[in-house]
Order: sequence, then C-alpha cells, then structure tokens
Amino acid sequence: MPRGLAGQAGAAAGLAGASEADTLGVVSLASATTNGTSTSLATSLLMGLPGMTPEIADAILDFIDEDEEPRPYGAEYADYYSQLQPPYKPPNGPLQSIEQLLLVRGVTPAMLFGYDENRNGFLDAEEQAKMNAGIEPGQLPGAVSSAALDPDATPPPPLGWAQYLTLHSQEKNVARDGTPRININAEDLEQLYEDLVAVLGNEDWASFIVAYRIAGQSGNGGVSPLVTLATMAAADSQNDGVMEAQLNSLAGAGNQQQSATSEPPQVWSAAALQQFDLSRGGEVQFTQVLDLIDARVTVQPQGNGGQGEAITYASPFTSLPLDLANSTPILMDYLTTVDAPSIPGRINIMECPQEILRGLPGLSDEVVDEILQARIDGSDSETRQFETWLAIEGYLTMDQLRALVPLITCGGDVYKAQIIGYTESGSAFARIETIISGAGELPEILFFRRLDHLGRGFEIPVLGQRFDAVTPGNVSLSSAAAW
Repeated sequence: MPRGLAGQAGAAAGLAGASEADTLGVVSLASATTNGTSTSLATSLLMGLPGMTPEIADAILDFIDEDEEPRPYGAEYADYYSQLQPPYKPPNGPLQSIEQLLLVRGVTPAMLFGYDENRNGFLDAEEQAKMNAGIEPGQLPGAVSSAALDPDATPPPPLGWAQYLTLHSQEKNVARDGTPRININAEDLEQLYEDLVAVLGNEDWASFIVAYRIAGQSGNGGVSPLVTLATMAAADSQNDGVMEAQLNSLAGAGNQQQSATSEPPQVWSAAALQQFDLSRGGEVQFTQVLDLIDARVTVQPQGNGGQGEAITYASPFTSLPLDLANSTPILMDYLTTVDAPSIPGRINIMECPQEILRGLPGLSDEVVDEILQARIDGSDSETRQFETWLAIEGYLTMDQLRALVPLITCGGDVYKAQIIGYTESGSAFARIETIISGAGELPEILFFRRLDHLGRGFEIPVLGQRFDAVTPGNVSLSSAAAW
C-alpha cells in the first residue's frame, strides 16, 4: 500500500549542464567540454565545493573531457592512470554514475559522500555523532585521522560532494501554461510576427522583435555574453594569465554591429515595421532572449543609392527595474532561441546550496548573502518565477545577468527519489533510487538502481506506520519515498 511519493525537482548547470534535485541545485558533470570558457567556468564551480582542491578539480575535468592533454594540475591516462595496478582508462566522456568519481585521482569516499554512510540525504544520529567526535567516514578504530596528520586539511562536507553533483538535467522548453515557446530565431519572419502578436498581445513588442532579426544590435554594446562571463571568471581565477588567451579568442564572438547614427534613437512603434521586407528573412540571430533589453534597430536609407541619414530606434524593452518587471516575465515565459522540446538544465538559484551560488563567477559573497536572504523572504511575486528577478531587484547588472542566464534558472523538470518498501512489523525491506525526467510528453526513467546494501536508510516513524500495523497476526507491506 503506497504511503506517499516525495521527490525533488530542479535545475542546476555547471560544467555545461544541470541538476536533478530542487533542494540540491547541483552541478552537472554530464557534458563538460574542452572549450576555454566552459573549462574555466567548470573549474570555478568545482572550486566552490567545500574541501575541493585545484588538483582534484583538474583531475575530474581531465577524467571526463574528450582529450588526452592534462590540465596544469590534472591527470590523464598516459601520465597517471596507466601507472596504476591495475591500470584503467578514464571514460573521456559522460559518466554513468556519480560513484565513478571514486576512480579519479585524489577522490575518496569520504570526499564524495561525507558522513552520509547510508546515502539517505541527511545525517542520522550515529553519523552526526561521528562527525562531532572528529571520526572520519570509514575510519577504522584506533586509526590516525588525516586531520591529525594535517591540521590544515579541510574536512569533507557532512554529506559529501555527491549532494552538489548530478549527471542528469533537463528543463521543458514550454511556457508555464504548457504551450511550446516561440523560437524568435525562426526563419519565416512573417509567420513569426503573427505568432508573436498572438502570444504577446502587443504589436509594438512583436514588431520590434522581428525588426531586430533584420537590423538589430544587442543592448550589451556589442560585447558577447561569453566574453562577459569569461571576464567574470577571470576576475575570480588565480590563473589570470591563462584566461587572457581565452578572452582574446572570444573578443569577436558577439554581435558587433553598431548604430549607424549618433542621433538619439527614436521611439519604436509597430508602424516602423513597414520599412522592412519580412519576406527576405533576417540575418541577425538572437543569442538569448535578453538581447532585446536596451537593444537598437537601425533602418538604412533606401533611396538615392542608399545615401542619407540612417534612423535608429530604441527597444521598447529597457533595463529600468519597473520595465523589466513588466516585460521579462512575459518574454522569458513565452520566448526561446532554440527549436527543441527541452533544454539542458541549469542551476536553480531558488533552491541550490550557497556553495554553488558562491561558485558562480563574478558573484561576491555579499551579493550571494543578499540573494540567499531574498529567496526566503516569502515573496510570491511573478517576477520570482524567472532568473531575471536578480536584475529587477538590483542584485545583478544587466550585463552580469546576460552572462549568467545560460547557467541559472528558477525551476527544472528532473526528479530524484528513493523508494522503500518495508514491513511495518518486521525487518524486511527493499530500497531503490531512481531519477525521472518530466521534460518530455511522458515521464521517463533516466536512472534506476537498488540500494538494499546500504540498509533501509530511514526509521519506521520517518517512513510512516499505520495504526493497525502491529495487530497480532497482521503483517502488512507498505512503501514510502524519501527525497
């Protein structure tokens, strides 16, 4: 008889992907890349984990990247794993389970799982007692602890690094009402305009979005969000020299179009769209929805051989807090820049641990503390449904937000659960762990395994007990889910 099903959903990105647990808000190890920006960002996020070292962070990234070139502090097959007895090769690709990290040079069970020996997601009384007594996870009686050998060593986090990491993450690419989002990079601009008018209910907004596809300049001054992100990561990095080449390689990545006139921009209205031929399509692509904020559209003169003064129009979407509060919940809900039913999950800023927030590039401890306080203030504002609330409420500048939007979110569609079947008046039980994706039309099991070898994990009062469970002669089977 089922006694309830509880789960966690969320999203967190990290190396290039995201999370499986709403209250964990973890870092994804699913798709680390060798791209300079992704690599530096991955290092930054990993270094945010308690007790992480540069040597282990580089070793983890070397273990899952596609190349055989070791990072400055890392390890590859040729220089380390081939020397082991027996030797083994890193996967140089996605992991199958978090436990595979135990094969990475320097990673120990204590680091990965902390004191949570039965993997139930919190410290039981016995586990808490061990931690309070300074007994390391898995330490044999009478053994000398590493803390005694090295007083400066950072102890493992209570629940280990596993609580911050994931291999699975997705978000539905749909609006809150379940309808597919509109891809503002669609090729047919005439159809795009009709779709935008129908969804947004505002011809000025819809017409500007379409005009941007023909002659738009992003509101970030022509600087790619990738450059901003890399710059933020470089500011946090201890290897600024390494970042210099990455920044130089990205310098031309953004939309470098600039306004053709120094005259103040005119106010945009739907009537201005008549100056554009939508049937010819558009060459300008959106990198993200926030390109619209403070953007410009410049109309070149058509007559007299193209001679004359160009006209520049200002975006109806500005970065003023009140304007952001009015426009971004609609834009972020109904618009997208990709044709895909789902997107890789990102870091859920509403639920993730503070360590993950502190690992994001460019966020000072003061800003992180303010965000942590803000997200527990009980606000049910519509703006809190989207990551843009960080700019609306003044915690980030628009340029900072543009850089971080590919990494952060306020929700997710992958759930993790532990399910326990047990006899209420006996000791028999069965325990499984599963990860379920709700990002498709139907739920899909992404991962499944038994955890019987780790014990039941929860006491009967926690799992739940029926009032008639101890009736003489009556042995009933119940089930419950934790997490």
